[in-house]
Amino acid sequence: MKILRLRLRHYRGIAEREVAFAPCGVTVVAGANEVGKSSLAEAVELLFDERDDTAKQRVREIQPVDCGEGSEVEADVLLGPFHFTYAKRFHRKSETLLQVRAPRVEQATGREAHERVRALLDAHLDAALWRALRIVQGAPLDAPALSGAASLAAALDRAAGVGAGGEREESLFERARAAFDEHWTPTGRARRGLVEAQQALASARAEAHEQRGRLDALERDAEAEAELRARVAQLEQRIAAGRSALRELEQQLAELAALRAEGERATARLDAARAEESAAVQLARSRGQLFSAHAAAQAELESLAEALESEEPARVAAAAELRHVEERLAEARCAREAAAQIVAQARRGAALRRGERELVELRERALRVERECDEAERARAVLAGPPIDDARVAEISAAQVAVERAEARLAAEGPRVRVIPEIDLELIVDGRRARLRAGVPAEERIAEALFMSLPGVADITVIAGAGVAERRKALEQAATRLRTACAEVGVDDHAGAVVALAERRAAAAELARSEERLAQALGSETPESLARRIAELAARLAAMAPEASVPELLEAAEHALEQAELAAARTREHAEEVARRHGDAALRFQRCDQHRSDTRARLELACAARADLERRLAAARDEVSDEEIDARREARVNEAQELEALARAAAARIALREPEQLEERAARARGALAADERALREQCDALLVIGERIAVLGGEGLFERWQTAERARARAERDLAGRARRANAARRLFEVLREERDAARSHYAAPLADAIAQLGRPLYGADFAVELSEDLAPVRRILGGKSLLASQLSAGACEQLALLVRLAAARLAGGVPLWLDDALGHTDPDRLAALGPLLAAAGDASQVIVLTCSPERFRSVPGARVIELR
Repeated sequence: MKILRLRLRHYRGIAEREVAFAPCGVTVVAGANEVGKSSLAEAVELLFDERDDTAKQRVREIQPVDCGEGSEVEADVLLGPFHFTYAKRFHRKSETLLQVRAPRVEQATGREAHERVRALLDAHLDAALWRALRIVQGAPLDAPALSGAASLAAALDRAAGVGAGGEREESLFERARAAFDEHWTPTGRARRGLVEAQQALASARAEAHEQRGRLDALERDAEAEAELRARVAQLEQRIAAGRSALRELEQQLAELAALRAEGERATARLDAARAEESAAVQLARSRGQLFSAHAAAQAELESLAEALESEEPARVAAAAELRHVEERLAEARCAREAAAQIVAQARRGAALRRGERELVELRERALRVERECDEAERARAVLAGPPIDDARVAEISAAQVAVERAEARLAAEGPRVRVIPEIDLELIVDGRRARLRAGVPAEERIAEALFMSLPGVADITVIAGAGVAERRKALEQAATRLRTACAEVGVDDHAGAVVALAERRAAAAELARSEERLAQALGSETPESLARRIAELAARLAAMAPEASVPELLEAAEHALEQAELAAARTREHAEEVARRHGDAALRFQRCDQHRSDTRARLELACAARADLERRLAAARDEVSDEEIDARREARVNEAQELEALARAAAARIALREPEQLEERAARARGALAADERALREQCDALLVIGERIAVLGGEGLFERWQTAERARARAERDLAGRARRANAARRLFEVLREERDAARSHYAAPLADAIAQLGRPLYGADFAVELSEDLAPVRRILGGKSLLASQLSAGACEQLALLVRLAAARLAGGVPLWLDDALGHTDPDRLAALGPLLAAAGDASQVIVLTCSPERFRSVPGARVIELR
């Protein structure tokens, strides 16, 4: 589509204005703020989108407040093969006029004209792409999302070699989405119709189940009533028989109780007799034990006297061995002390030689520390100069490049005077003579003014003009910045700054290495503590007077010390062995002596025990004689035996009655009778309840209710099955189409990204690239090997990227005008200059209309048509 002419009348603050746009290339519409540039773009949108009788707020806002006329918009448009004039008047005396000039003449008015233009736009214009490519004043700087543009999708399909992204496919996808949305939510949950069908089926099933259950319950109650009546009659018979049997068992239990009382009396008499028997037996046992103890004491006394006499020879031998070992132990201790003195002498000699070697090593460390301190001081002296770093070097480099560019611009753009003499001449140029040969051109550059003189003929003054003065002033400013930047770091130019930075870095590296070597040489010490250690060690060595027998070498001294320590170890081991033998001998003598003492003490105790037992035995015999004790014990034993026979006879009579089985039978009879009586009461109560329930349910028509519920359940199942088939088919179709669409988009995102990269490389360099999201919006910019999110870019970079996306889409799709309102306000001059040829190239394929209050931004667009609005 191309808009050739646009006329506004009574539109906001515009009384009347008509603008003619170039059908190809770039048209720059320039003017001050509030002159009505943005109204041109808005008017085109209202002309195509809104009817003349609409009451929308956006249309009411364009009506001027100082005029009672209706707002008018008229445009000449080329759309595919159609060339037509389209006009609308809003608010007052609203009307719509359409006049088609090609391919054949047509006229229409009112709603018919509006619908005709809408049909032409739908057939020949991708409206989604047109709106996405427009840059609206005040809109965000983000790049547009192009996923909804069908024509762009088709173009990208062709570029990518796939075929699933055109209008027909998008329409099918939208219909599939609508069918999916009819049955499912975006999260995949069933919508109300399907849920209600499921709930209706669940309710019908529950109702049918409930009615079937009630009918089954009525049938079970009828069967249970007959069973209960039979069970009640059976229980009544069992209760009568149980009561008769229980009376017989209780009479037998009374007879058993009388026999048990008689047996208990016989047992009591037997217990008393056994107690007297036990006392008599215990007295006889005590007298026998006392006699036995006296005999044992006499035997022990005799045994201890014999043992005391046999232990004396062993004690005498142990004492002699102990004296011999003590003499050997004294000799071994003297030898050990002599060896220890030799070891101490050898240890002093080795310590002297080690101290001398340590002193030599410490002095070598002190020399290394001194050298590293000197190296560090020299590096610090270099670093103490004027500070310089990469930023300063880059600043000096930029300043020097600016000077060189200013000089080159002054040399390239400054005026020059060229003279081609026809004869040999002599000129005076700025006070110096120059000879010119015929036919040989001579050329002079003009700084501010050039004075030439032809002696005797004429004086010529050529003035450069204000433009050269500005460039020279820019050169002087750039040179001043360069001198200032160099003076701050004490260099003459960029090469000197590079050398100074290299020297500073080398000094910093050398300082780090020196400090590292110094730290290694010092360890945990300082130079002062190292010097103190050297002085203290030298003084200590001077105080150690070397002995004549000390070897000169440290290794020999340490060897002598090792030999002395080995000899001392052998003497210590010998002394320890003798000491162990002495301990063993002392222990044996101590044991023999202790054993003899213990035997003597035991002998004395045995004598005392025998005397005590003799006294106790005599006292007991005085109280009761041995013969009287034996007669009493025999009488008590005979009496106990007679009573025990009587108790066994009573127990036998009780056992014949089987008391445990009799009591168990009586208990079981009582429990069974109680259980039968309780069961009879429960069965009677249950019989009454079932009878009442059968009387209530029998008159409700449960069978008819169950059949009605079954028919409702079948209908609900058929309805849910149909809805589920349609819903699942819609889900499957939508998911398959969505997968195919996403796969196609992943394919055709690459051609768009390549087109954006090709357009952006003149601005950013050969390594410029972008990454696109699923909706074809740029999410990352890749430049110089670094990837940044689009949200992390500056305002200028964002608007440049947004313009590149629109230019790439317009190039791929074609046929869509590109309207840019108040664009590139944050872009620097260098990139504005690079964007000019890109806009011009876009104008070759599409109509580009730029609305701006700063036309100088677009001076770099070759062949642009500029329209000034006032």
